[in-house]
Amino acid sequence: KGMETLVKGSKAPDIELKDSSGNPFKLYYFNPSSPYILLLFWSADCSHCTETVNAISPWLQQPEIKQKVSVVAISLDETETEIKAWEKRIGQLSGWKHLQAEDGVRSKVANDYFILATPVMILLDSKTKNIIAMPGNHYELKDAVK
Repeated sequence: KGMETLVKGSKAPDIELKDSSGNPFKLYYFNPSSPYILLLFWSADCSHCTETVNAISPWLQQPEIKQKVSVVAISLDETETEIKAWEKRIGQLSGWKHLQAEDGVRSKVANDYFILATPVMILLDSKTKNIIAMPGNHYELKDAVK
């Protein structure tokens, strides 16, 4: 079962990680009031990730968008330096669920989602956890959120 399991309309694999406060998080139990969940796989020290986060975070802070999209950001940072950068960065990204995949790109979650490089965005229906879109950039993300 390969990449074809991650297509529009298919159910996203469950994610079980601890959040930034150390609490267990399970995607299938996460039921925000918003119609969408944005999964963002990223690393705090990757320049493309920084560009993407900088492009989407002001937009996601807008009240009318905030009501529509709940962000679950999964960090693939591994080294002590990377994790320090991540801890510093997430302080500026309030309102997002921050998860940390300890083994980075070798982690189960990266494997389940075929993450080979970051950033990767996947937009889900928050009720069904079905994939609505896999936007390649913030323009495609904005188009996908109706």
